[in-house]
Amino acid sequence: MGLGAQEFAISEKRQSFADYDRGLIYTQLTALTTRVAATEAASSQSCSCKEDDDSDVKGVANVGAVFGVLAFIISIIVAIKVFCFMPAAPASAPKIVERENSSVSMGATPSQVEIKASQKV
Repeated sequence: MGLGAQEFAISEKRQSFADYDRGLIYTQLTALTTRVAATEAASSQSCSCKEDDDSDVKGVANVGAVFGVLAFIISIIVAIKVFCFMPAAPASAPKIVERENSSVSMGATPSQVEIKASQKV
């Protein structure tokens, strides 16, 4: 049996999982860095687009602003018409009507009318 297989001996070739994992991450990072550099080089040579073309967005925003102003103006006109040209509200209390020297309210029931008439006699 070799020295590395003994009970309390650690082989020189042995590495921890953390060392192994860091080696994998380093390999993947190197490959990714190479790939990104190649992609950036290819995209900078063949790009013919305008990255700051916001004209259609600005046009839609302007149309929205115009509709908002129109809606505000129309709401003010309607509010003026409703509150200034509204007829007076009817009175909520029943009116007293004079009949044959007796005062009976319009909302009175027939029994109340008979009681008032009998009190006058």
